[in-house]
Amino acid sequence: MAAYGRKAAVVLIYVPVGLSAGDERALVAASEWLTHHARIAVWLAGAALQVVDRVRAVPITLPPFLTRLLTEADHPDPSADGVRPLEASGKPFDQSVDPSPAPHAVGPAPTTAVLTYPPRSGVPRPDSASERALERALATHSWAQGRHWNHTYEWHLLAKAYRLDLYWPTERLVVEVD
Repeated sequence: MAAYGRKAAVVLIYVPVGLSAGDERALVAASEWLTHHARIAVWLAGAALQVVDRVRAVPITLPPFLTRLLTEADHPDPSADGVRPLEASGKPFDQSVDPSPAPHAVGPAPTTAVLTYPPRSGVPRPDSASERALERALATHSWAQGRHWNHTYEWHLLAKAYRLDLYWPTERLVVEVD
């Protein structure tokens, strides 16, 4: 929450593998809407985005207990009721001896997860030295008032939304910062 300067909430959304281009755009648009209108942070976790490029990926290292949970989720017990059988001691059976992965498993559990989220609207991206340098330069000039950093622009409800690096709405000026 500190990354977004929020005190209320963070929503973590799982991104499934194989989303269509339209579904991926809708998921990101909904996430951006929540960020901008509901004033909450949204984190996208799971599959990497393939179509939308305005969401930055941030690798994170999971603690061992979470990696273990991920491994267990990728290799669930095949029992029909979904309840894991227990040994007499009350501990779950060790399923690591079964080399066959569950049908939906796509490989070994990652040791590093990727967390993605759209850049915070209203400020330069913290990972962009160019945006931060430009903001420092613009902050000293009165003519630069009214600028919006990382603004999502939707010119029509059914049209594609664009993430504008720097935008002056009154002047209708957009600057792409690379």
